[in-house]
Amino acid sequence: MDAAIEARGFVTVCGFDGTALLDETGEYVARLGIHGVPSNVFADAYRVVRTAARPGRTS
Repeated sequence: MDAAIEARGFVTVCGFDGTALLDETGEYVARLGIHGVPSNVFADAYRVVRTAARPGRTS
């Protein structure tokens, strides 16, 4: 399945409101140290990442 189509479906099913990033190369998640999917990344109004974590994890 096309990654963009799958991501749009995930966003729709979960009811997310906001911008979703599709990192097809894995470069961005590597820079953030994310090692699993799905992951939540929250950025502030200045596009500074404030939180990057997998759902259900506290650290």
